[in-house]
Amino acid sequence: MQQFKKMIMGALLLVPVVTLTTGCKKFLDRKPLSITTDDVKVGALEGQVLGLYGAVRNSKDQPYCGDGFENIPWVAMNGFRSDDAENVADPGASAWHQTYDNFQYTKDDWGAGLYWDKHYVFIGLCNDALDVAATNNYTDPASIVNIAEAKFWRAYSYFDLVRTFGDVPKIDFKIKNPADGNKAKAPAAEIYALIDADLTYAEQHLPAQWEAKFKGRLTSYAAKTFHAKALLYRQQWANALTLCKEVINSTQYSLAPQYWKIFKKEGELNSESIFEIQASKTAGDGDVYWSRLGQCQGVRGGSGAWDLGWGWNTPTASLEASYEAGDVRKDATILYSNQSDGVTNTGGYRQNPAQPDQRPLLE
Repeated sequence: MQQFKKMIMGALLLVPVVTLTTGCKKFLDRKPLSITTDDVKVGALEGQVLGLYGAVRNSKDQPYCGDGFENIPWVAMNGFRSDDAENVADPGASAWHQTYDNFQYTKDDWGAGLYWDKHYVFIGLCNDALDVAATNNYTDPASIVNIAEAKFWRAYSYFDLVRTFGDVPKIDFKIKNPADGNKAKAPAAEIYALIDADLTYAEQHLPAQWEAKFKGRLTSYAAKTFHAKALLYRQQWANALTLCKEVINSTQYSLAPQYWKIFKKEGELNSESIFEIQASKTAGDGDVYWSRLGQCQGVRGGSGAWDLGWGWNTPTASLEASYEAGDVRKDATILYSNQSDGVTNTGGYRQNPAQPDQRPLLE
């Protein structure tokens, strides 16, 4: 009898195993659906779009893109090539600086290469998010806003590329096979048409403002302002003016009364801030949330309190001469050797006793 009981129990245990095996086989034999794991995650689209805000700044964790937007390559393309600043404080980098100052860089230069690569990595992230929305036919209000954010960021990246290189490959789709990304350059006019379309969509579908917890997130006015800038590069003065007036007449923004405060911590996201790439540097963060732009342009003081950076932002005589007489912004922009920049409460960094603010206000 005992042996019979064991046989029955064995049979009872065997049945679920056989059933489970059969069930697994049927499950594994099912045809795959045309959807990926990322697509079915709750909030996948919003997660990808919010990730763009970090990717454009991050220079550490993959897929990082910060080298193209706020790191050394960006400084080279958008700072060295101008007539506003020189790199005279860092002898080790002066030769490399001159390469960009004289427009003698080539495709093989590491800075130009990183600038190009990271912009296309970022464009790929934007396209991935837009593909998720299109594949799943997301049309709810929140998703429409996310789509608008992704389109803004794609336009932002392409504007950098087209104004730097002219004709560039137009990649406005998700790359699923490496060969798909091997495209010939598109005319600059075609790239600008994509920028116009993306920013127009963003203007129409981004909110005018966000609740406090999302302060600094893209708005319709950010899209209009950036679109106006892109139009100015093509001498479309009237269209640019129309967009600028819409931003001004919204009354959501006003000039900061004390110009120097814009460059202090308390000036972040101030009354005249329409769009900022935000960064922070606190203990334990490493270089995930920081911006190397601040380190590059900080005063090179050798040692002590004034050793604030690499000195890559020495103003030129032409910049100094460009200020009109009495322009209060000049004192808050140019720091002269062996001269005080003022005490803390007037924009300076010296820890002198507080004094009444005597600087004139912008009107």
